[in-house]
Amino acid sequence: MYARLMSEPVSTTLQSVDDLATSKGRSGTRFRVQLVVEDNSGHEEVHEMARIEREAVEMETLGLTLAEGKLILKKIQEGVVREQIHDALARRRHCPDCGKARHSKGHHDITIRTLFGNLELQSWAANARE
Repeated sequence: MYARLMSEPVSTTLQSVDDLATSKGRSGTRFRVQLVVEDNSGHEEVHEMARIEREAVEMETLGLTLAEGKLILKKIQEGVVREQIHDALARRRHCPDCGKARHSKGHHDITIRTLFGNLELQSWAANARE
């Protein structure tokens, strides 16, 4: 998993102002914020983080509200941390010495404190030798 910052939009569909105003009898814009997780083989998994709809452009609705921004960042943080932990656990499923699959000894809840809030996750303990 790696992060890729893009300076250009992934896809653009330009419409004229008249097309936007007459589509479905209303004007407005919809946004979808997605987290795309790509593994080493190139397989991508898309997770939708948020949907934002704006009917009209006014000072009160321009851009994101502080609450929307915080919620989106928190959801992205949750998605990134979950994928990192999933990747780390997958790498430890087999014993590095003998190569045998480790047997689960159970799960327990853990709390991870992040800049954007606490995350509740499940952790597991494993043993390679019987």
